Amino acid sequence: MARRFIALPTLVLAACKSRSDPPPPPAPTPTATSSPARSIDPPAAPGALAPNLRTAADGVLATWLEPAGERAHRLRFSRWANDAWSAPVTIVEDARIVANWADVPSVAQAGDGALVAHWAEASGGEAYAYDAVVARSTDSGATWKRVGTLHEDGTATEHGFVALLGLIALAGMIMRNTVILVDQIETDVAQGLTRREAIVEATV
Repeated sequence: MARRFIALPTLVLAACKSRSDPPPPPAPTPTATSSPARSIDPPAAPGALAPNLRTAADGVLATWLEPAGERAHRLRFSRWANDAWSAPVTIVEDARIVANWADVPSVAQAGDGALVAHWAEASGGEAYAYDAVVARSTDSGATWKRVGTLHEDGTATEHGFVALLGLIALAGMIMRNTVILVDQIETDVAQGLTRREAIVEATV
């Protein structure tokens, strides 16, 4: 009789193990959602040029130049937020504003939340003499105060795109010379010089 009572729990356990739980339902396949592209016209007047866009904490900042009379231009600013452009604000209007394809004005948000604008402004009688001028706004772009220029050399020369291009070219020359120097050091080491001797030989 004792053997029969011992076998009964064994049969119950075997029956429990043989019954498998139903498989879990498959995970849903993620699907990509996208919205169709749409055209958003900026609040710029006809003849506007030199557009620029920058992201900010509360939207997108847009700047552009508009003709103001026969020879002058005005730098304008607007903000894209809540699915709409704000009313354009004129940052500066002057006949000295340089309007071309290369020296594009812009507005950016500083770390303290203020907005900073820059543009190119003719500085003398020379055809290509102009300064990079900066203005600042502490009321979200409603009013602007001119700060000054980004340079202090006092020369009637180009201080915009061409100056930046020269800086890029100089950086390229430095990188090129560095690559040549490193290559010469490795060549001297391969010919049997120590690392220190190779550095001295390549730089003398």
